[in-house]
Amino acid sequence: MASESIKKTRKKVIIWTKDIDKFILGESFFGGGITVQMYFWAKIFVANGWEVFSFSKTNKTVNEDIKFIKSPDRKYASIIFDLFLSLYFILKFKPDVIFTRGASRKIGYLSIYAKITKTKLVFLGASDINFIKGKENISGLKHNTKLYQSGLKKINYFIVQNQLQQKTLQENYNKNGIIIPNIWGVDKKNRFSNQSSLPSSDLLWVTNFRKLKRPQWFINLAKQIPEKKFIMVGAPIDQKLYHTAQQEAEKVNNIQFTGGLSFEQTNLLFRQCRLFVCTSEFEGFPNTFLQAWSNDVPVVATVDPSDVIKKNKLGLVVNTEEELLLAVNKLLLDSSFYRAIQNKIQQYFEKNYDSQTQFEKALTYIDCNYEKEKN
Repeated sequence: MASESIKKTRKKVIIWTKDIDKFILGESFFGGGITVQMYFWAKIFVANGWEVFSFSKTNKTVNEDIKFIKSPDRKYASIIFDLFLSLYFILKFKPDVIFTRGASRKIGYLSIYAKITKTKLVFLGASDINFIKGKENISGLKHNTKLYQSGLKKINYFIVQNQLQQKTLQENYNKNGIIIPNIWGVDKKNRFSNQSSLPSSDLLWVTNFRKLKRPQWFINLAKQIPEKKFIMVGAPIDQKLYHTAQQEAEKVNNIQFTGGLSFEQTNLLFRQCRLFVCTSEFEGFPNTFLQAWSNDVPVVATVDPSDVIKKNKLGLVVNTEEELLLAVNKLLLDSSFYRAIQNKIQQYFEKNYDSQTQFEKALTYIDCNYEKEKN
C-alpha cells in the first residue's frame, strides 16, 4: 500500500523536445545544444524522483529512466495535426510541469493547453534573439512566428540564460524570468573515455554549421598560425555552408575537419585541446563553454553572456578577427597567463553549474509564481 501511495503522488514532467534518445545513444546528429540541456534537465528531474517523459522520433522506450513517447516527424504534417496531438499527449500523461526550450510555433498552442489543464508550462530561453520581436528566426510561414509570440504572452514561467534575455523578455513581453545559465553534470558517462583514437589539438571549434556561427573566422585563424593544430566539429544544419567550409578546410594543412560527432567524442576532444574558440555572431549561453570549462579549457569567444567570461576571467572576449588572433596568441604563448585562467575556471565551474542547486532554484521560482497566480 505504501508503494502505491508513493506512485500516486509522484510528480510528472514532460521535457517537450525530441532527440534526447539519440543523444543518449551517442549519435553524432542529436539536435545540438538544446538537446544537451534538455537531457541534463531530464536527468536532474529523474534524480529527484520525478516521472520524466520526452519524445522520440522512432521508438517508444525507456532509457536512463526517461520514458520516451513515440512521435515521429511527419513531412507533410499540418499545424492542425500538431494541435490535436499535443493536446492528446497532455491529457494522456497529465504532467504537473512541462519544460520546453527554443522559439517555435508549438509555444502558441502549448500555452493554451497549459492554461486549460492548469499545467505549469516553463519556457527556457535558448538564444539571445528569442525575445526580440521580428528577429526570432523561426522557420516556415509567418503564422509560426505569430503563434510563438502569442504563446509567450500567455506563459508565466521563464528561465533565461543571461541578463540580456531577462531584459528583452521584460521589455518586449512584460514578463519576468529567472536567470539560470545552462546546467551541467548528472552522471553523463563518457563511453569513449578509454579511447585514444581521437586526436589532440591546440584549438578546437565545435558547433552546428550555420551562417551566424562564422566558421570562416576559424579557417582564417588557422591560416595565420600554421604551426598549430586546429580541429573543426559540427553537423551540417546549413548544407551549403558546411560543404563550402569543408572544402576550404581541407586545403589548409593544419585543420582537421571531422563533421558531426557525438557528445562523448567531442568531450574527448575538449579534454585534449588547449583552447576552445567560439566565433558566433550571437548565442544564448553555449553548452560548449561549459564543456570547455568542465575540462579546464579556456575560451576565446566573440560572445560573452552576462559578461561571465570577463567578470570571472575564464578566457578572452574579442570582437574582430584581428583581436581573435591576438587573444589566441596571448594564451598559447604566455604559459603563466594560461595557468592563471585555468585556476579561475576550476574555482568558478563547480560553484556555479551544479545541476541540483539550479534545479532547486527553478522549482522554488515555479512554486512562488504559482502561489502569486492563485492569489
